[in-house]
Amino acid sequence: MKLRAVFFSFAAFAAVLLYAEGTCAQQAAKPQKTELPKADVASVSPITFEELRFFVRDWRRYSRWLKNEGRDTGAVAYAGVSPVADYPPEAVRWLEERNWAPDRFFLIERRIRETLSVLQKEEKRRVFTEQMQRQIRMLQTDTSKTPEQKAAMQRQYTKNIQNMVQAMKYTKPVSDKEMKLIQLNREVLENVMDM
Repeated sequence: MKLRAVFFSFAAFAAVLLYAEGTCAQQAAKPQKTELPKADVASVSPITFEELRFFVRDWRRYSRWLKNEGRDTGAVAYAGVSPVADYPPEAVRWLEERNWAPDRFFLIERRIRETLSVLQKEEKRRVFTEQMQRQIRMLQTDTSKTPEQKAAMQRQYTKNIQNMVQAMKYTKPVSDKEMKLIQLNREVLENVMDM
């Protein structure tokens, strides 16, 4: 009987311990609400004019460094933020000597390239639409076609415009403010980025 009481006491104690341990594990597994480190916030914050100026200056230098000294280091131009710290040490050193965090530098590069690509698509779409509208106007004054032919051709031109607009849908890669900043400096940025 004593053995049975000891066993039940031990079982109850073990159950309490397991319950407490499980509760602690659940509490530990809950995400804690904390602020991001300032460096992380800065790495994704909007591009400023001042930062864009420094980027243009340093991108040219970085490109020259890549072609000359950086070629043997395995350093490359990155199309975005690296999920791990895998930048070659020489590239990191080069950027840090110029007060750049590598993730921020390459994030700006990606944002600029994506935004310039969007601006180029918008320009192509605008030019194409204007050409189609010009053809529609010319068609309306064309006396060699019947009204039915004109209507069929106009429907086709309109469909071409709609297809072009649909094919060139995109999501803005940056905020409106950043878009305006890049638009205002488009020519310089396209030249610097070889686009």
